[in-house]
Amino acid sequence: MGDEAKRVNKPLLILPPAPNRWLALEELLGHEPPVWLDDLKQRFVQRLDGALDALAVVPDGSRFLACACIRRRLDIGVLGQLFTQPPHRGRGHARRLMQTLLSWFDMTGGKWLYACTTPELYTGIFEKFGFRPLHRHAHDGAERMSALRTLAHTPPDPYVEAAGDSALRDVTRADWPLLVALEQHWPGADRRIAIAESAVFAETAALELIAQQERGTCVLNAEVRDQRVVGLASVATDALGERTYAMVLPHDRPLPELRAAIVAVGLGRGYTRVDFPMDALS
Repeated sequence: MGDEAKRVNKPLLILPPAPNRWLALEELLGHEPPVWLDDLKQRFVQRLDGALDALAVVPDGSRFLACACIRRRLDIGVLGQLFTQPPHRGRGHARRLMQTLLSWFDMTGGKWLYACTTPELYTGIFEKFGFRPLHRHAHDGAERMSALRTLAHTPPDPYVEAAGDSALRDVTRADWPLLVALEQHWPGADRRIAIAESAVFAETAALELIAQQERGTCVLNAEVRDQRVVGLASVATDALGERTYAMVLPHDRPLPELRAAIVAVGLGRGYTRVDFPMDALS
């Protein structure tokens, strides 16, 4: 039994596509909101072009006792879905999952790894693996925080290495980690919201924007420099009438080419006016 327990408790690293693993993962993470489950399914069942994702699980026969994943684009990743079934907690599963994923991330060229978590999980797990706090924000009595892990000699800000000319391009689901990183270092579209608040909710906000684009209710464009997303623009495409609305983030940078590009998208969809309501907020 001792050898069997060790075998069962050893994490398994899964690289997509892995459609045969989906049912066990869905059963384990059935508590997650649909937008997150849909993202996991697209990444690990179908595999996204341009994404470098990895999943670590603790298998027990045909089911999983625990899991964690890294969604990655280029050398930027976001760690999430660190979860262990309640009856199996306190047995070191989270620690071993973290070791498995971090080893893969480091050995395959990952440099910046973000996580949004609670202060309790940060102290109990993330801090022990080299994460450092970035932002904290309390909402409805619950405190959230974001954290970053880098290797030695890696700048703490990925935008330090972003040089050269900017370019404009479309945004896909694979870009999600880059959007999360953007909001950790730059403010969002609404100047009334402090960067700490937008940073700790960046994961969900970016995922919902991508889901809206896939439903056809908006179009996303990005300004990139050295493959880093330095600006994000969105225009609504489901508005009735001649006028539609757009936003650009970060709000404290002009980004004139990105603004012009997203206006052109709106005009190309048949609107005669594209407004930026966030500009009037104070």
